[in-house]
Formats: sequence, C-alpha cells, structure tokens
Amino acid sequence: MKSLLLFIAISFCSAQAQLSISPAIAGNGTTDSVIVSFCTFDTTLYPTIAAADSIIALRFGPNGALVDSVTQSSPAIGHPRSGWYEIHYRAANSESQLGLYRVFVRAKIGGAWRGAATGSYQIIGDDVGDYFADIASAVSLSGSGAFACTLFVFDVGSTSAISGAFVRLLNSDQTTVAAMGSCDPNGRLLFALDDHQYHAFVHQNGYGQTDIPAPVAVSPEGTNDTIWMMRFDPGSAPQANLCRVYGYVESLDGRGIEGVNVTARIAKSPLLLDGVIISPFALASTTDSSGYWYLDLIPSSELDPDDTKYDVTLHYPSGTILRKQVSVPAEVSFWMRW
Repeated sequence: MKSLLLFIAISFCSAQAQLSISPAIAGNGTTDSVIVSFCTFDTTLYPTIAAADSIIALRFGPNGALVDSVTQSSPAIGHPRSGWYEIHYRAANSESQLGLYRVFVRAKIGGAWRGAATGSYQIIGDDVGDYFADIASAVSLSGSGAFACTLFVFDVGSTSAISGAFVRLLNSDQTTVAAMGSCDPNGRLLFALDDHQYHAFVHQNGYGQTDIPAPVAVSPEGTNDTIWMMRFDPGSAPQANLCRVYGYVESLDGRGIEGVNVTARIAKSPLLLDGVIISPFALASTTDSSGYWYLDLIPSSELDPDDTKYDVTLHYPSGTILRKQVSVPAEVSFWMRW
C-alpha cells in the first residue's frame, strides 16, 4: 500500500523531520514571508521519497479562520526535485494579524488521500522593536514541540531584563526536562513545545526565583510569559583577596538536595601565592536544605602558576555526583554552574 509519511519540525529545532517552516517567527509586513518544506514517501515495499499525485495545503490564522488553500497546481508550490515540495507564503494574512499560524498538508498517493502533516509559526509585529535584529544569533531555541513559546526573565525589583539566565522546563510530573536554554541580552528565550503545563526552574548569578517552580502553560495559540527573579546576595569572603564560590545541587524536580559534600582541591605542586607555598589540602562544604553551598577560595590568577584550576567534587552517600575543574575568577563572588 502506498502512504504518506510526514514528520513535523519547527525551524532551528534539533529534531530530524521532513516538514519544516522557516523562519519559526516572522513579521507581519507585506514583504515578510515563510517557506514550508516537506517531502512525500512511497511505502509500497519500503519507504522511498516519491512524488505525490496531488497535494493540498490549508493555512489557518490566529483566529482559526482559513487563510488560504493551495493545491499542487498553484505557483506558490515549488517542486525542487521528486518528492520534495516548497510552499512560499506571505507570512501574515491580509489583515496582518499577530499570533500563531498553522499549516496542514495532505497528499494523494495511489488514488487515496493520505494523512496530514502540520506545522506552525508565529507572527510578531513591529511593536516588539528590535525583536528580529538579534534573534538568530542571540536567542537559544530548544524543544521539539509544535507550538512557539516565548519566555522573558525579569528582575522583580527593577523590572529590567536578566541576561544569561539559564532556564529548564520540566513536564507536569517534573520527571523529564522538556527544554532548556539561556536568555539573550533582552532576557528572552524561545522554545518549541507541545500543548502542556510546564514547570520552570531558573538560575542566574545573584538571583533567586520568586516562585519555585514557575508555571508555564503552552497552548496551540502560542505562549508569551514572564518569570520574575529577585536579587540574591551570597555575601563576601572574610578576606578581601578571596572569592566566594557558590552553587546549588537540586533533584530533577527542582528541590534542593541537603547533605551533599562539596570539595575543592588543587593537585598541582608546588603551588605558590606571593612566593609562599600553598598547602594542597582540600576545602569542603555541605549543602543546606535548599541545596545551597559555598566555598571561599583564592582566585586562580593570584596563584603561581596562574592557570591553576580547582578540582571540585560533589559527593553524596549514594556516590559521586559530579567532578569538574574550574578557574576561580578574581571577583567578590562567583556562581558555579555545572
């Protein structure tokens, strides 16, 4: 039997797919456009890429209304090679509506209409300002779902964007990481996710979440949400020439793990500070009930040799969790990310 196999992907996602929409986010001007790319398969004996007898593509706007319907005879559908097709659209509808657009593609192979592949993209207008100027280079996109999700991370005190915050999104059971990424200079991230309720855990040097975890609900209409952070001061070391290195150890559901032993040592010998030999003995700390720990260490640049790295180990009664070598900066405090 011949059939159509189409798989869905959003542009820039890591998942392998035979249907993609590029770009995943576009403007609503008359010259803004998107390209829908897909291929069709003949599975009579085994899957091979083959041209379809007929193709129809339906596009729906943010209000659910049909924007247009194109068939294989339409000049909007390109046919670069056998079994491969491209549809060139003006990104927005005639009303230049903002929001999520969806495309449904069906193909007739062997005298019957086979399946339907879907994809979506988001239209954001000029009121977002420089949204598109830096999106390709500055915004990390993660996830393999069908719907666009834009998250912003802001300081609750100053209402300013927090650049470089690291965000993890877990499923509703908090058993699986659905997506993760770091904010751009505008405090923004993009995710491709399914229609689901997620839990967000955010980390950034000098900040803590106001809500742990922060709920993020993704729907077929797309999602724009803000996660608020508050300032956190880890304090300073008792000596001015030391750096307070701190961090957190958490379970998959975001809860802090108490009782993890954190050890920092240097294996190099001899090791000098201002011409004085430094003992190689280790410094140790233990996480509290929130999973927080800190160690006051000599900055690597102050040591001789100045490329010295600390060997930091996390150990729990069940075994060693992690081991990493890290350079300690000449700063008052340093959040150690794994």
